[in-house]
Amino acid sequence: MPLTHLVCCDEYGAHLIPQGDRKWELKGSKHVESMFPKDKRQYTGNLAVDATGNVVAIHMILAGKTDRSLPSQETRELFPRFVFHKTSNHWCDHDTKVGFVVRIYTVLKEKEASRRRISVADVTSFLCVLLLDCWPVNLTAKF
Repeated sequence: MPLTHLVCCDEYGAHLIPQGDRKWELKGSKHVESMFPKDKRQYTGNLAVDATGNVVAIHMILAGKTDRSLPSQETRELFPRFVFHKTSNHWCDHDTKVGFVVRIYTVLKEKEASRRRISVADVTSFLCVLLLDCWPVNLTAKF
């Protein structure tokens, strides 16, 4: 199995901080007060990287009920490696996780076709490994 087919991914939470407003404290400070303690703008990300160190796909989950909570379609098209989803609370759920895994599989299938010098449609099976963390959505019987 090629190292490009060994993929590891892990979820992380990231806060969207207003540009230009940063807080600096003295080195060794035990606590840094937030300038925006009520700022709840966070998204969940998930980075899939293969064993050669290349990014396979990036997952971005934002809170919202409609597509207006996502970046514009024009912006999304600028980032083809990103998989954009929305949920009611910005956390990954079964459907968003499956969507991300499908994207990873699609990328790996394209790599396999290129490696074999055949069309993607002609790739019927190939070996790959996806390493996931023990996040609750990854541990369900449904997944």
